[in-house]
Amino acid sequence: MKLTLVNGVEIFLIVLISLSPLVPELLKGLLVGLLVWANMRNKRKLSHKRFLYLAVFVFLFLVGAAWDLRNISSLSEISLLGVFFPLTFMLGYLISGKYTLDSYLVHIEKIAFVTALLSLIGVVVYTFFPSLIEHMILYRYHHTVHRTALIFNVLISEAGVAVPRNSGIAWEPGAFQILLNLGLYACLKLHSSTKLYKVGVYSLAIWFTMSTAGLIIYAFVMMRLWRRGVQILLLGVLFGIAFRSTIFEMIDFQMRYKLWGTTAFEFRLQTFIDAFRIGWDQILGYGNAGLRLRYAVERQAPWDSYGQIFLRYGYPLLTLIVFRILRIAKASLPLFVIIAVSFSAQGVWFLPMITPFYFWHISSKGMTNENSLVH
Repeated sequence: MKLTLVNGVEIFLIVLISLSPLVPELLKGLLVGLLVWANMRNKRKLSHKRFLYLAVFVFLFLVGAAWDLRNISSLSEISLLGVFFPLTFMLGYLISGKYTLDSYLVHIEKIAFVTALLSLIGVVVYTFFPSLIEHMILYRYHHTVHRTALIFNVLISEAGVAVPRNSGIAWEPGAFQILLNLGLYACLKLHSSTKLYKVGVYSLAIWFTMSTAGLIIYAFVMMRLWRRGVQILLLGVLFGIAFRSTIFEMIDFQMRYKLWGTTAFEFRLQTFIDAFRIGWDQILGYGNAGLRLRYAVERQAPWDSYGQIFLRYGYPLLTLIVFRILRIAKASLPLFVIIAVSFSAQGVWFLPMITPFYFWHISSKGMTNENSLVH
């Protein structure tokens, strides 16, 4: 399809709804509803197979919402997520019919590159001018505290100091890496003449997130697609030489604090295991209100998408979503890794930026193979 400014604004809005902590939750729901309504007016015929998937998704959400009614004693306890989740899937369905995967990624890449550049301004600020952070706007997002310059956010620790990790426009570095790695993937996959400076900007932005999942994905995408040109490989070598001391420090940091055997890893792994241990006998899950009530007094809910889906909606929805992301692997292994690994670290399965991927079908016009190009 022809890429227009309106299309770019639409996808930028989807990215903001998905990642920005500055957009109030109620406004996110209203914007998603507005986008669904606007795209329902699109007369383009959507495939019956995609509609069937949407119908199954919505049916499972409705069953989950009905099942969840047993957990509430008053209407005030009803979780609005029961409405928000199906709306984001409806939006994903409509977006998948409006854009091919490649045209969607073209827009994502443009947005990702600009936000990557702006995020590096934030890296410079918290690294060399940390006193400026105190003059930035302070806000809270769920259980975390941030300061923002609007074009980038800085996570604040419990001690009140800036966390030296690149959060960009997102609420957390691990969320921002998804946009950055999608941008990097699109940059390498869709353009026959990749500009090295773009790869360099993405590399730096992802590096400074210090996200374990983000770095694993980055390494896989680069190794998988470096054959796009010897220049990309050369850039990687030069990057490694120039930042060799920082690279060793990063490896040491990951080994000490985030990878296998560390407290952070064990805690996240335990919440994942607990999710399946607690919910194994709940075929339809606990529901959104049920999950909130159970975990309010019991323990930390899982961070990952798989555990969250399982506890909220049980076996049926988890099975369907896992099936859909496994199908992506047949068309593009790097794209599958971006989504699957990010799901293992973040509860991002319902983001409007992510839900279109459930509906692009392998070997269809909406999803092309890795060698296709967009000019």
